[in-house]
Amino acid sequence: SRARRIAWLTAFAAMTVGCAAMAGWLDLHDGDVQGTIQVVAVSAFAISALFAPGGWLGGILVGFGVPLAHLFARLAGLPLPYAAPQVLSSFVQLIPAVAGSITGLALRAGVRQARG
Repeated sequence: SRARRIAWLTAFAAMTVGCAAMAGWLDLHDGDVQGTIQVVAVSAFAISALFAPGGWLGGILVGFGVPLAHLFARLAGLPLPYAAPQVLSSFVQLIPAVAGSITGLALRAGVRQARG
């Protein structure tokens, strides 16, 4: 139904934007990138597993939270907690986003197959 589709899109967008913002904020406030990598990977996994059929896209979009945060910080003149040579280097966060998305999709497919 239309109401269900709107609710699905709202939840999907809220979770995707919220997780991307959280990853970007964490990366700007913590000098250790491992925490950000974990947030990106787990968020991408959860979004991909929960939201079919387009959950993988939301999972990957979470990885863009860090480059967008770096771009914002540079434009606003905010210091980064660690040396990043350029904004493009922050796109490495797409690797755990893709890995988390693929794992979430695999889990969802496995559960679907187990249910019959």
